[in-house]
This record gives sequence, structure tokens and C-alpha cells, in this order.
Amino acid sequence: MSNAMSIDWHRQCLKNQKRSIQEKQDNFDRLQKELQRNWKEYDFYERQILEAELTHKDKFDRERYLINRVKK
Repeated sequence: MSNAMSIDWHRQCLKNQKRSIQEKQDNFDRLQKELQRNWKEYDFYERQILEAELTHKDKFDRERYLINRVKK
């Protein structure tokens, strides 16, 4: 018994595989951008804490501290 499939069937499989790969690529690109944004936020938060420590602050408002001094 042969497992041979028609060329049209193989073309459809190839088309589906391409769509799947593209979806993965799109998700990867989205996650990469999200990670870059997350690391940027992390770095700024770390800077806020270090600056607060250097200036002997006991507390600060994360939404406002150093915001005007830094380009986003």
C-alpha cells in the first residue's frame, strides 16, 4: 500500500507550514519588542532606586521620580 499523496495535497501542507512559521516569527518579533521595552523599564527603575539611594531618599514616587530628566 502506497502512502503517496497528490501534489495539491503537498502544496496545501507546504502552505500551512509557511503560515505556521510566519505566525511563530510574528510572535517572536512581538516578544522581542516586548522584552526590549521591559528591559528599558527595568533599567530606568534601577536608575531611580540608585539615584534615590545616592540622594539619601527614604522613598520616592516611581511614576514621577526622574521622569522629567530622562528621555524615553
